[in-house]
Amino acid sequence: MSAFARAFLIGRVGIDPELTTTNEAQRARVRIRVAVTRLQFDQQTQTYQETATDWFTVIFWGQMAERVTQSIKKGDLIFVEGDLRVRQWQDQQGNNREIVEIHALTYRKLASPHTKPTQQTETEKISPEEIPPPDLSSFDITEDLLDTDSEPKSDQKPTEDDLPF
Repeated sequence: MSAFARAFLIGRVGIDPELTTTNEAQRARVRIRVAVTRLQFDQQTQTYQETATDWFTVIFWGQMAERVTQSIKKGDLIFVEGDLRVRQWQDQQGNNREIVEIHALTYRKLASPHTKPTQQTETEKISPEEIPPPDLSSFDITEDLLDTDSEPKSDQKPTEDDLPF
């Protein structure tokens, strides 16, 4: 079975997207930073308090990169789904460095601080039910992995070994 590393983020864009092209394939590329604030429930005040903000680097490619430069601005709240990738390099002092990046597969603008709430269009608003489910088509589930004969018959009681957890 294949394995993958997938990330789902909802956060604020920290910089305006800037379109660049790669040297080798002349392919459009946009790099942005997304801030995700962690919340913790405070029992005394019965409210959520911001505890920390994590910053993530998100990379968009091709036509999606071009659309991002036109539709996304600093401060926008966005939803991003993408693959996690580790990039390694050597800095100027010769130290080995690495960074984890999210290579976006889909994104959606959720809100913008640049417009008043009454001016937002329906396409800028999203409810949790509208977030698309992850694409699991890359999984290869074969018949060998599916053991259909192991289900208990109606007259058999399941044993502890039959429980899936």
